[in-house]
Amino acid sequence: LDLAALVRELLNYARPARLDVDFVELEPFLKELVLNWSSTFLAGKAVTVRFVDPPCPTWIRADKVKLEQVFYNLVKNA
Repeated sequence: LDLAALVRELLNYARPARLDVDFVELEPFLKELVLNWSSTFLAGKAVTVRFVDPPCPTWIRADKVKLEQVFYNLVKNA
């Protein structure tokens, strides 16, 4: 994290979060996260990531940045 991101994170605790909610398609969103994080979390580990195609596109309404932070925390703390 850079200093500006750190300050934003600290400010999030000082005031209610303002969400930037939009439609997010989960499969491409999660695939992008796995590709971006693979060198950070999977370096030197024997891990297989498999996506099973859902019967239909899975869209949710979410704040993409906050959702990424949720998954980051889950993976980091796993």
